Amino acid sequence: MISLLITITLLNIVGSAIAQKNHKPMIIAHRGASAYAPENTLAAFKLAVKTGADAVELDVYQTKDQRLVVLHDKTLNRTTNGSGNVSDFTLDELKELDAGSWFDPKFKGEKIPALEEVIDALPDTTIIIIELKEGSHQSPGIEEDVIEIIRRNKIADRVILKSFNQEVLQRLRKSAPEIPLCYVYAFRLPFLGIVVDKGISFGSIFKINVEYLQPHRLLLSRSFVEKAHECGYKVISWGVNSPNQIMKAIDYGVDGIETDYPNRVRMLLDKNFSD
Repeated sequence: MISLLITITLLNIVGSAIAQKNHKPMIIAHRGASAYAPENTLAAFKLAVKTGADAVELDVYQTKDQRLVVLHDKTLNRTTNGSGNVSDFTLDELKELDAGSWFDPKFKGEKIPALEEVIDALPDTTIIIIELKEGSHQSPGIEEDVIEIIRRNKIADRVILKSFNQEVLQRLRKSAPEIPLCYVYAFRLPFLGIVVDKGISFGSIFKINVEYLQPHRLLLSRSFVEKAHECGYKVISWGVNSPNQIMKAIDYGVDGIETDYPNRVRMLLDKNFSD
């Protein structure tokens, strides 16, 4: 009897390992291949595709003339040779700035791209994850502007929209129910029903009307991924960069790995998965 129980246990372990190994996550290049090129530039996105990313993640802001540009910060100070708020400049004015030299002199002259420039530069097989840093309260109509560009370029079947802001996600859901959404958050205390996102939210994240949940790798666990899957969500983890972090995320069974090093994830997936 003991022998039979041991055999059954071993079979269950092997079966679970096979299931985990067959669950191949999407490789998401965080702001492009941002470990090797200036983040959120065409150079970073093209390199991401070249080094094996399935998807690129990017951030958008609205300009003074209500165009959408790809930049992480609301100010220009950190990643360009300009200063001030993005919203205080027109697209043409922003195009005069250098968005590459801060990273490495060899990227001098790299520009802040408009969202449509990134869409045009990527293969039609690449998934685009667009994060809205602000909603209509700060940038009037930005949700509708993003959706209009997606529909005009006919890429709704390869786009995921994400935000830390649940109100933004609700507006996106209402305006474009056909486009999948991702809720990204910084921290949660499930026993208190508290989630830290753009501010502090209350309630279970397993009741939010989105397709993807995106916790930081430090909040990731196998039990969380299993619970999310049981509730019908897919899981993307962010901040996953070292080989150990990547392998842990794979082992947990995540659906997507957001990383600054898409080449590392591609190498480890190719090594650990067979077609």
